[in-house]
Amino acid sequence: NIPFTSVTPKTQVYLEGSSYFMEISNGTIILEEGVADKPDISISTTYKEIIKMAEDENYAQESISLEKTEVELLASNFVIFSKGYLTLYNELEGSFTGYTIIRI
Repeated sequence: NIPFTSVTPKTQVYLEGSSYFMEISNGTIILEEGVADKPDISISTTYKEIIKMAEDENYAQESISLEKTEVELLASNFVIFSKGYLTLYNELEGSFTGYTIIRI
């Protein structure tokens, strides 16, 4: 689990009207259909984009920059840092124009 809290990292994923969430617990990624309780990050995209990302690990950056995928930060920087997301978010934020990465 994460270093500063017992709360597990959660990511909400929206794919063409379907909702899924990923949770990391004890080093295992759990993927379930539905809506997460207090997700840290939200990702919205299409099945086609997910397949392209699975086939090419570098495609995610292109998908975001082309606004085919949207990444939304829902938690505070401290929560994101404590759960290990801050480096990933900063890489995304630094790599793209910011038009598809939303900070609430």
